[in-house]
Amino acid sequence: MDCPSPNRETMVKREHPLKVALVVAPQVSLLTYVLAYEPLHAANRLSYEPPFDIRILTVEAQELVASNGMPIAHDGVIDDVSRFDLVIVVASFEPDDSYKRRLNSWLRRQSRYGAMLCALDHAVWLFAEAGLYPEQTQISANREILGAMQEKFPRLDVQGTLYSISRNRMTCGGHTATLDMFLDFISQTCGEGLVQVLLSEMLYSSIRQGDTLQSDSLSAGNWKMHPMLNRALNVMVTNIERPLSLREVARRAGISLRQLEQLARNSNALMPSRQYLEVRLAHARETLIYTDMTISEIALATGFSALSAFSRAFGARFQSSPRDYRNRFRKRMMRPFIR
Repeated sequence: MDCPSPNRETMVKREHPLKVALVVAPQVSLLTYVLAYEPLHAANRLSYEPPFDIRILTVEAQELVASNGMPIAHDGVIDDVSRFDLVIVVASFEPDDSYKRRLNSWLRRQSRYGAMLCALDHAVWLFAEAGLYPEQTQISANREILGAMQEKFPRLDVQGTLYSISRNRMTCGGHTATLDMFLDFISQTCGEGLVQVLLSEMLYSSIRQGDTLQSDSLSAGNWKMHPMLNRALNVMVTNIERPLSLREVARRAGISLRQLEQLARNSNALMPSRQYLEVRLAHARETLIYTDMTISEIALATGFSALSAFSRAFGARFQSSPRDYRNRFRKRMMRPFIR
């Protein structure tokens, strides 16, 4: 395949390649891992002088297997001697305490050496637990853990955007947004010319901006499609713990309740009462599987005055009691959303 040659005027010249550690946790999302590694690897392949020296590392000496069962080759285990310019951590699920202690100690050491730290997927949560975000750092988290992070870490600026590069930290909820973030990073560190070559080879038209909001189609449905419904949806999303009356939701959106209901009918969307419940239950589900909050605390945090009412609503939506849903996630990583 013929690719355009890099424009040397837009290339950033470096004396030495950036030393990159890609730390992969067990049961990682293979898609996120590949979309982190491949842009850096492709940049090396398409450059006269490879800009990145990449090592794939593990925290513990063990065989690496992705969540889909495919093995992942690696170069070794983290150590106390090596220093890196960029450290990328990819994790999809919560590791055990001893794993986290060793990883966190090593990450703090790399940060003291001046490395940029990058968290992908569930590693965004792990960084927050370890206190690895400087003040005023903008953090992008996967929408599935966004509400739970905002509950557990209220002082952090956690957003539902595609990715963030802020204060020597890179954060991304993973999956396809990973590609956009690393193309952006390569543009900043190696120049626009190299990125144009990468875009051409990957048949990718352009990089999505980091502040682009993630899609919320699972709990939003057609409410995202109409500007007025979307405005009302935002009112619901920001008033979960103390739900408003539907009349007040409509008023804050700038229309009457009757108009809101008619818009929902015309848009083939859920009716307002059902949509508000859907938003609250989606938040409950995220908090249930990604925090250690008790089920009673989650019920209160999502606007249910009685645990019995919460359990009935949750069971009707997910065909499972909250306790069983949490247990299935912890034992088999099951977290069904679609009925």
